[in-house]
Amino acid sequence: MVLFVMSLIVGCASPRPYKVSTPSDRVRYVPKKGTYHTVKRGETLWQIANTYDVSIESLIRANKLSDPNKIIVGHKLWIPGVEEVSRTTGWSKNPDFIWPVKGEIINYFTKSDREIRPGIDIAAPLGSDIIAALPGKVIFSGDGPGTLGKMIIIAHPDAFTTIYAHNLENLVSVDQQVRKGERIARIGTPLRSPSPSLHFEIRKAAIPYNPLFYLPSRY
Repeated sequence: MVLFVMSLIVGCASPRPYKVSTPSDRVRYVPKKGTYHTVKRGETLWQIANTYDVSIESLIRANKLSDPNKIIVGHKLWIPGVEEVSRTTGWSKNPDFIWPVKGEIINYFTKSDREIRPGIDIAAPLGSDIIAALPGKVIFSGDGPGTLGKMIIIAHPDAFTTIYAHNLENLVSVDQQVRKGERIARIGTPLRSPSPSLHFEIRKAAIPYNPLFYLPSRY
């Protein structure tokens, strides 16, 4: 567990600046085989991809989605390469994340050969509450690497972890069990920014994934 936590902490090192890019402008071909899925209230792109057993990236490319979080209830998404649902639509085995704080996203997840940002940054008033995105156990609470300041890491079922950084104050300690929605910290200000914000990551088996694939749509 100690080595696992250390690998997460090292992986949270402050990312290089980058430009937000749209993921699917280069699409030239959509396979003829496929089906349409009508977006239902509360669904995320990750859930839809899991239902049809396809990759999120293929959905982004096929539908030319510039913002994967902005899928609209009632809109039809093209599911390439399939003819029917591959999995059941119950989400009992899948994570049901909630937003750790309400605010505008000021930096987006990116991962490429030239640049990486393993999470998102959400602007919020200084000192406002940060809540746990899922129930779990606190495995780190202290000073993070680089410019991340005070940081919390929570372990969840199925090898998921969530990371909360740039905190003004951590309100939980290592080995503490927390409920989803429980207050765990307060919003602080990053060292290299004049505005308070939360740096938030979702990882599975220590690998960072775009939080917007898992968080519920706010639109």
